[in-house]
Amino acid sequence: IAVELFVCRIKFFSRFYLLFGLKITCWKSWWERREKGRMTTTMSRDMDDNDGVWSPDIEDAFAEALQLYPPCGRRKIVIGGEGKMYGRNELIARYIKMKTGKVRSRKQVSSHIQVLARKRQRELQTQLKTNPEAAQQLDQALRNLSSAEIVSSTIQPQRTMSFGGRDNADSDVMQQQRDAILQEGAFQRDSITYNGIGKLRLAMDYFCTGITYPYNSGVHKFYEVTGSHFFADPNMECVDISQVSDKFPLLEEMYHHGPKESFFLIKFWIDLNYDETQTMKIAHEDENGILRQDSDACVFNLAARFESLEDLPIECCTTAISLGKVAAEKIQVEVGNFEGGRYLYDFTSGTMCEYMTQFLAQLRSLNGVEVMNMVLENFAVTQSVRDRENGDVLFHAACLFETIPPGSPSGHHVYKLIDFGEEALMRRNTA
Repeated sequence: IAVELFVCRIKFFSRFYLLFGLKITCWKSWWERREKGRMTTTMSRDMDDNDGVWSPDIEDAFAEALQLYPPCGRRKIVIGGEGKMYGRNELIARYIKMKTGKVRSRKQVSSHIQVLARKRQRELQTQLKTNPEAAQQLDQALRNLSSAEIVSSTIQPQRTMSFGGRDNADSDVMQQQRDAILQEGAFQRDSITYNGIGKLRLAMDYFCTGITYPYNSGVHKFYEVTGSHFFADPNMECVDISQVSDKFPLLEEMYHHGPKESFFLIKFWIDLNYDETQTMKIAHEDENGILRQDSDACVFNLAARFESLEDLPIECCTTAISLGKVAAEKIQVEVGNFEGGRYLYDFTSGTMCEYMTQFLAQLRSLNGVEVMNMVLENFAVTQSVRDRENGDVLFHAACLFETIPPGSPSGHHVYKLIDFGEEALMRRNTA
C-alpha cells in the first residue's frame, strides 16, 4: 500500500509540473511573439513615415515649415481673411499642401515629428556614449523638451549663429563696428560705405534701443541692428504675413497696398539685465520734442537711421502695440543728408516715451525670463517710414521681442513678410 501511494504521488506531481511548465512555456512564447510584433510594427511605421509617405519634396517643405512656425505649445493662430484658428501642426500641413500640392494631415505631421525626435535622440545618445556625464546632462535636457522642440532645435538655424541669413563668423568685425558707434556714452554712428539695399528705395541702416546712465557713466543696449545689408539678403527667410497679422493692426492692409518688398519682420532677443539703481530718474522730451536732461537723470534711447539713393522728405512713425491695439505712437520728420554717396536720415537722438519707460520698468520687475516672455507675446513695435509728399510706404518693420537670461548675448533675425496664399495663387496662374 505504501509503495502504491508513493507511486501515485510521483505521478500527480509529475503531471502538475508538466502542466505548469507547459503554461509558462506558452505564456513566454506568446509574450515573445507580442514584443516581436510590436517592434516590427514600430519599425514598419517608422520606415513608412520616412520613406513611403514623406518623399524628398515633402521633407523639404516640412523642414521649411519648421523654420517658419516655431513650437508654440497649445497656442492657436488666426489666419487673417479666413477667420480660422490653426495649431502649429495644422500650419505645417497647410504649408506642405501649398508648397507641394500634396496633402498631409495634422496627425501625420505630429507622427513624423515624433519619429524624427526619437531618431535624433538616438543619434545624440550614440554620439555621447563615450562621455557618460554629457550623456546624462543631455538626457535631463531632453526630458524638458517636447518632440516638436527637439526637432525644431536641430533643423531651425540658431539665433546666436546667424543674423539676417549671414553667418556669424565675422562677429569680431561687427563688434568693432558696434564699438565705434558709442562716443562718450551717446548713440551715434560714424560714416559707413553704402551697403546696397536691393529694390528698396529706402532701408533701415541702424536701429538700437538702450539706456544712457547718469553722468554719462555708461550705456546698456537692449538690442542693435547695424547695416542695411540685412534687408537685401537674397537668401532671406520668409514669413507668411497672416501668421503675425493678429499682433499688428492694419498690417495686411498696408502690405497689400504696397510696395510689398518694403515689409519685414524682425525678431529681437533683448537684454533687459540693466542696472536698475541707475534708472531712478528718467529724462523725457517735452511737448516740443526737446530733451531737457539733468546730469543725474538717465535717458532711454530710441535710435534709428535710414539710407536711400534718393533725397526724400520722410516721416518715421514708431508705434508700440499691446494686445493688438496701439498703446503709444511717436512721429518724427527728417530730411536727407548726403554723405558717402547716399542720403542719410538720422533719428539717432530720439528717446522713448513715458509709456515705454514704464512698460520696461514693469517688465524688468517680473520674476523670471519665462514670465517676461509671456508678457512680450502680447507686445509688438512697428517702425514705418513714409514719403511725406504722397504718403507711400518706403520701409516697414514689424518687430517682435523675447528677453534672454543673464549672460546671454542679444541678437536679431530679419525675415521678409510675404503672403503665401497670394504667392501660391500666382504660381498656379503662371504655371
